[in-house]
Amino acid sequence: MNKRKVLTWLENSWGKIVDPDREKRIKDISKYVHRLLAEKRQEFEFREAIASYSIDESDIPGVQESVYTTCVERAWKDLELTDKEARSLEWVASKLGIPHSERKRINSEFGHQHIQMLMANFLDDGSIDDNEQQKINQLAKWVDIDAKVLARSAVKSAGAGLIRSLFISATQDGELSEDEWTQLCIQVERLGLSRAEFNDAIEHQASTLIENTLANARIDQDLGPNEDQQLQWLIDKLIHNASHKRYFLDELEHFRQSTLISKGCLPILQCPTGITLKSGEIVHADCSAKMSYTRQLKTGPTQETIEGRALITDSRLLIIGEPKSIEVPYRSVVACFVNDEFVELRCANRGAGSGTYRFIESPILNGSILECAIKRSNQTVVDKTVEPRSRSIPRDVRQRVWQKYGGRCAECDSDQYLEFDHIVPFVRGGSNSDQNIQLLCRRCNLKKLDAI
Repeated sequence: MNKRKVLTWLENSWGKIVDPDREKRIKDISKYVHRLLAEKRQEFEFREAIASYSIDESDIPGVQESVYTTCVERAWKDLELTDKEARSLEWVASKLGIPHSERKRINSEFGHQHIQMLMANFLDDGSIDDNEQQKINQLAKWVDIDAKVLARSAVKSAGAGLIRSLFISATQDGELSEDEWTQLCIQVERLGLSRAEFNDAIEHQASTLIENTLANARIDQDLGPNEDQQLQWLIDKLIHNASHKRYFLDELEHFRQSTLISKGCLPILQCPTGITLKSGEIVHADCSAKMSYTRQLKTGPTQETIEGRALITDSRLLIIGEPKSIEVPYRSVVACFVNDEFVELRCANRGAGSGTYRFIESPILNGSILECAIKRSNQTVVDKTVEPRSRSIPRDVRQRVWQKYGGRCAECDSDQYLEFDHIVPFVRGGSNSDQNIQLLCRRCNLKKLDAI
């Protein structure tokens, strides 16, 4: 409560104690003055009108305000004010002898009260249309205040709840279109609320909407282009908290990678510094991991672990630990079981490499990468994302295969008339991956053709 309101409250309270009839007296005089004003119009004189009453000078401002306020209320009865009515109110104020500063104060107080009623009526349907916005602008112009500031004064106490209500109404079908978003932004602006207040108010509901959209997209384990675009748009528009945005972007990126992996397409990483790989070997994942296995001793079985850096390549799984490391070639894997927490491998060659593998970072994603890498190595999965299929072998694949075989025939070690050959013939579904391409001299290639 500001200083003026405090003083007014004290004056009114004190007046009711020392002069209990003052309020009724001012009301009666105001009715009489208002009637004379309507009858005499241009001939009206305020001092003449109150001359017949033995009125104290201290009552005069109360009478002036009461008459003027009555005129203001009647002018705004239909929720709008025409230019003619505005000029008429100006004329009334001058006839009553109300100073400009007092008239501005009365207009402001009435405007802030009236906007409450306007907003209550306008928001019954959950939005403010162009016609309703025009009325708010009109009231703001008359009060001589910015329309957004005036609207904000009416909704500031219920602003967050009102925004949430508008957002829930727009997303009740579980979706948010660009048109609905545009309309929401228009409503927020018309309510005089900032974008930061809008984002803070809908933070929980926006997160829930994106979580549900992600869950629905994951049902078929396939992120289509439209779903990807919609999720990216929702995150960009609705989430402004940095940590929340990072979480959703990571989830979306994992979903993208999972979709590609399910189609046989694996990520390709740079060779880590200090790690020695085979010629042409491709790294698909690099993370921390823990491998647990059972070791048979004379005293009985014992559980041992190897912890370190895990590399999933196109031909093997490496865990580089201290003091022990392990290498699991995919050709030795006879069974692979993947769940959300770990991967279990069972291997031939006396079981070397058999055990449980837990990836510390992104266990589900890295588990899927390992499973897909094993299947691609065994030629049971091919990359379905490359369309259309082409017999032409990519240049980078040819370079790696050339290095892999040292520029010599895989069969006879010749370095003459070398050709790149599909191990599983292209016409039988063989891919252009490194694992399915070999170097053969022309003679060995022709022998293979004859055998097929």
